[in-house]
Amino acid sequence: KKVVLKILQPESDKGTIVQGTVIDAITERPLFGATIRLKDSKPLVGTTTDFEGKYALVLNNASSLDTVIISHLGYDSYMLGVTESCRDKVYKLVSRSMDLQEVLVKWNDPKELLIRALKAAGDNYPDKPSQLRVFYRESLKRNNKYMLYVEGLLDVYKSNYRSAFSQDQARLLQLRKFTNIQSNDTILFKLQGGVDAVLDLDLLRNPLSFLALYGLANYEYTYEGVDLIEEKNTYKIGFEPNINNPYRDYTGTIYIDQQSMAIIKVTFDLTKEILEKLGYSIVTKSKPKVFVMPISIGYSVDYKQDNGRYYVNHVSGDMLLKVKHRRKILSSRYKIQFEMVTTDITTTAVTKFKKKQKVLSRQILTDLRGSYLDDLNENWDIGTSILPEKDLEKALRKFRVEELTFEDKN
Repeated sequence: KKVVLKILQPESDKGTIVQGTVIDAITERPLFGATIRLKDSKPLVGTTTDFEGKYALVLNNASSLDTVIISHLGYDSYMLGVTESCRDKVYKLVSRSMDLQEVLVKWNDPKELLIRALKAAGDNYPDKPSQLRVFYRESLKRNNKYMLYVEGLLDVYKSNYRSAFSQDQARLLQLRKFTNIQSNDTILFKLQGGVDAVLDLDLLRNPLSFLALYGLANYEYTYEGVDLIEEKNTYKIGFEPNINNPYRDYTGTIYIDQQSMAIIKVTFDLTKEILEKLGYSIVTKSKPKVFVMPISIGYSVDYKQDNGRYYVNHVSGDMLLKVKHRRKILSSRYKIQFEMVTTDITTTAVTKFKKKQKVLSRQILTDLRGSYLDDLNENWDIGTSILPEKDLEKALRKFRVEELTFEDKN
């Protein structure tokens, strides 16, 4: 069967649509990664803001009496009724200050805090397999012009965090892709990674050196006070490579819940030293005589608690690349952004996916074709509650929408 994937417009009658923009009340800068969710919803119904602070969310069974909560690390939460939240407004979050006495009483050596958190991981993260329903999207811009946008709905099999041998798996449920690449574009390239690369950013399952006991000696850790995440006090610990680190690789911030000692958020950037070493290694395909140099690469991953355990909730990345053709004087800047948001968690009757259902290891979503898709709904509304942002949606109307043929496996 042949299916044309369509853009879901705000006028859709599939549910109540809430949308808006979240900014800092003082600086008026957009807040990336703010959480918008329906209060007390089971399963979790929510989304996060994009890099411009914008969000759009479909509530399929919302009542006018329900409450929408807007929250962000270090800010007072903003609560409003569903009816009010349907208006496309700008919401200003106020930075929340902490009681200095509380910080002084609870302060400890940052490295010791991190060691305690790592040792407590067995009690804080899943000890049995789970299945996550996730929404994934990525975009490519050239000099602020959209060239590619792809999004998909996936099921992810997560093995327990104590197993060093079992691997996570992904099963693609839906996919739509929008392209605006012309034949005269100076470069076409693909990045290393794919769905597996995003799953690898679950740092409590696949720790990088700054979160592994063996690597702590290579970093300087700094206590930076206390912040709030989802109404929980968290220790804020900064880190950067020290003189003993032969790679000089990562710098960032770790947030640890004071009560459970769970690591619930990590943000980190690749240093200039490691970016210079990466060069072409992040690119799998490019035109001849085209030079690609990464300018900045940063990631963020956070976790949310469900029935006493913390599950990966939101993963995002932002890459800025400088691209130059040997025969051209001017260079172009390409910006790649991606994010994955967990919308539902299942912990009962969880099984691994069949071989023919799995997304192949390191498979890039932009290359996927219909043979990977099962039970596709041509109107793109199975279980999805996240819409493209308003500005992006406007841009996508100019794109060529991929027409894909999906294999019927029955």
